[in-house]
Amino acid sequence: MERREFLKLLVLLGVAAPLAGCLGSGDGDHGAEYSELISTMRAEIAKQMSDNQVTGLSVCLVDDRRVVWAEGFGFADAGRGIKADENSVFEIGSCSKTFTGFMVMQLVEKGLVGLDDPVTMYIPSFSLGSPGISAPITIRSMLTHHSGIPGDLFNGAFTTIFDPLFNDDLLDVIKNDSASWPVDTVWAYSNTAISLLQKVIEAASGMTFMAYSKVFLQSIGMSSSSFYLNGHPAETRISKNYYLGTEVRTPQINIPASGSIRASIADMSKYLRMVMAGGEADGVKIVAPQTIATMLTRQNANVALDFDTSIGITWFLSDADLAYAGPLCWHNGGTLSSNSHMEILLEGGLAAICISNSATGAGTVASIVKNTLKLALKVKKGKDPSYPVPLPSAPAIKPQGEIDALAGIYLDGGKWHKVTSVFGGLDIIMDAQSYISSPDIPTPIRMIPRVNGYFSKTDSQENQLEFKTLSGRSIFALHNRGAGMLLGERYSPQSVSAAWTARLGEWELSNRSPIDISPLMPKELALVGSQAKLLMSDSMLVLSINLGYFVLEPLSDTLCKVRGLGRNNGNSVWIVTVNGSERMHFLDLEYAKS
Repeated sequence: MERREFLKLLVLLGVAAPLAGCLGSGDGDHGAEYSELISTMRAEIAKQMSDNQVTGLSVCLVDDRRVVWAEGFGFADAGRGIKADENSVFEIGSCSKTFTGFMVMQLVEKGLVGLDDPVTMYIPSFSLGSPGISAPITIRSMLTHHSGIPGDLFNGAFTTIFDPLFNDDLLDVIKNDSASWPVDTVWAYSNTAISLLQKVIEAASGMTFMAYSKVFLQSIGMSSSSFYLNGHPAETRISKNYYLGTEVRTPQINIPASGSIRASIADMSKYLRMVMAGGEADGVKIVAPQTIATMLTRQNANVALDFDTSIGITWFLSDADLAYAGPLCWHNGGTLSSNSHMEILLEGGLAAICISNSATGAGTVASIVKNTLKLALKVKKGKDPSYPVPLPSAPAIKPQGEIDALAGIYLDGGKWHKVTSVFGGLDIIMDAQSYISSPDIPTPIRMIPRVNGYFSKTDSQENQLEFKTLSGRSIFALHNRGAGMLLGERYSPQSVSAAWTARLGEWELSNRSPIDISPLMPKELALVGSQAKLLMSDSMLVLSINLGYFVLEPLSDTLCKVRGLGRNNGNSVWIVTVNGSERMHFLDLEYAKS
């Protein structure tokens, strides 16, 4: 970056000077109070890494902005025998979204961005195809995953060569697609929406995203971190990536704002401490305390279909496992072969992060962070885990007709659940799509009605199901540990025309990006699969791809809508004819019939 551009950005950010400090292995003062915690977690980490074939990871615990534990386990580079430590650099994936949120909020503080401005103020070329949108897509809706912008347009997102124009391609793609949902209908995770905020930051600041993000990270003291792999300041310490113990390719990530940061836990501890300090990093104001307060205030309270899921500005604010600890915020991340989880207990003054270099480490990093925080809360506050116990509710006698009316298919993302009425109750098969090609018939879960209006098992009321009409939709939700969560929307299979039944069978991807990394990865890690299948299951037309099973409702002989709520649902699947041959389109993927 030229010196003039660098100084201009410092003035824009209100930063006196970039900091270069880095936590060393001797800077973490364990303290006698945490020695037992560390010993316990070391044993748990060793077991989890062995059980889940995790090659390497690093973990950090912060207490009142003081790093009390930072340690690496396993290998950052197994081939060269380089052990993981607190300075090993890992891909943090979607935890990067919170950094993008902070950069947008800096611009909000400067009056250069308005949270409720339409995105077209900053990206004039932004548009969605028919039927379009009924209300403007705002910056706030993009930051909270309520914009309705199609979520996972991954064709060309993870590649062998960096593509700086990928966001321009995304804009071209969504012009031919439609909004998944009207704004603020339901939480639906959208990598595309966050990725396009890069253009908002560039338009509002007058700087490139690369330049802006570099100074932002340096202002926190994260001198070994970057959104960009090329020219990474800690290139020699970047961990290799692994799947089941075997090294796999490291991708270029062309959606930087959504998930491309590579950082060490030493640097990430500085980020967590900045959040805990109300937006200040070692005396440098990154954002004002009121900005932190806005980011950690629930933004979706009026979205009925979100139930008790609480979303701030790029941060998740609800976690049933740690709800007893008081207000909190968290995010996780996963790239093709790395996983991360970070969480802050705002009232307890505790934070933890764990990052792994292995595709199989998602559950491991989440468990390590949560269990570390539970033990730390016990040490610091004397708090043991405590969860709401549902008040006992007697079985209810419900008219059989009312029970029968609840039976059906309930769509849940790229899967569905099957509810069958029996005398006096319901039999439920969760994740019914898992048994499409299986000869095994799963044993359903028997649920009976209760006086409190919910359904639960005959011998347990820990998990309770609620069936209701909400926002004009027949849905069912799970209530556990005092929180409710949408599980699915009821769907009645529609008739399928001869035109669509003639298309049943295998389809081959025909428009893969020439630099896409998926063909070089194990098929289990490929975000862009080479095949798709159209099939009939439970009287429904279903599209099966590597991202899941999607139930299609034909609207015409060439257009379907993906039914169900949430991520990647609500989008369109359509047929075009090219040189006499049909092509099927979905999520920027084009398939030709095998």
